[in-house]
Amino acid sequence: MNNFLKLLVVAGAAFTQGPPVEESPSSAAGPTGPVPLKQEPEPSPSEMTNAQLIARLPPARQEMTFNDKTDDWEKNKISEEWARRVAAGAVSSEELGAAVRQCGALRSSPTYCKGEVYHVWLRVPEWLPKGVITATTQSPVGGKAEARSYVYFGCGNAIAWDESKESFQPIGKLSENAKDVVFDVEVVGPPQVKVGALKWSGKIVLPVNQVTEVTAKPVDSPELAQAVQRTLRLYCDGGRFPDGPSAWFGSRPVRPLSGDLASTLMQARLELLRDGVVVAAQFIEDPDEAYGEEKWGGTFFISGEVAEQILTRQGIERFRVRVRGVAPTLPSQWYRIRYWSGQYTVPLSELLGPAKATP
Repeated sequence: MNNFLKLLVVAGAAFTQGPPVEESPSSAAGPTGPVPLKQEPEPSPSEMTNAQLIARLPPARQEMTFNDKTDDWEKNKISEEWARRVAAGAVSSEELGAAVRQCGALRSSPTYCKGEVYHVWLRVPEWLPKGVITATTQSPVGGKAEARSYVYFGCGNAIAWDESKESFQPIGKLSENAKDVVFDVEVVGPPQVKVGALKWSGKIVLPVNQVTEVTAKPVDSPELAQAVQRTLRLYCDGGRFPDGPSAWFGSRPVRPLSGDLASTLMQARLELLRDGVVVAAQFIEDPDEAYGEEKWGGTFFISGEVAEQILTRQGIERFRVRVRGVAPTLPSQWYRIRYWSGQYTVPLSELLGPAKATP
């Protein structure tokens, strides 16, 4: 069976503290601590202004999340409402540009190795169907990236090819004193009734920190481990095939646009433990260092008795998954200078969806 088909898959409350209250029989009976302020309910997406929607847009190509309870993908409600307004022509050119900036449609690593080729990630967000984005630099002269919206009708190979092509586009070598890269960006949206296509042109500046070598150093902290866990969003799935039961690990990565993980590699070894003993292991590439099929976990499969136990959930409480950060074997293509070297362990049950029925 085609491996790709197997794989395819709060902000805290504000408080105010008044002046000290002298205790009396009446006041001692009630609360004297901080009194929470009344929270205004969040308006629904349809009630939000364009500016409110833009401020809440998810990163480009992260407009859908997987719901483990329903075992299906769900669209982001903010992105859906914004897409409706874009299609209806209820968005100005300036608002279109603000949305493209907010979702990070054009991005790169904050680190660049002197003398090497600078690359960018440029993708058209889901809310801009039939859209085209181009980004051109004056220095390096002629450096250009382009992305467009495609319709694949579910073809996984085409999706993987598009992702690979647009997610790592060469721009050229930067000058030695460059501290940022300025892009002239043009965005052309879907055709609008009577008024033509929605367009925006403007500048997007990407900061860059130049280094002379790319040797990733190990880093770890409880906060970083939690960030890795939130970003990788690992899962375990499986099925029955002519050659027997199979199970596998995968990743639905949602890397944030900023923070420690922007300059930190996340390559991990996944170890499946049964009663504390490793019974299977798999390597997961950093989601920004591999594209297409490799991004979701490669082509390693668990088979036999262990796979059957996973599919039927028999004795599933005996299984845990240990996730260990490992040193990269090759230099980072995004010139990242740190790698996560910690580990965490989770029950296998937390990575599983509904059980697979026995035929």
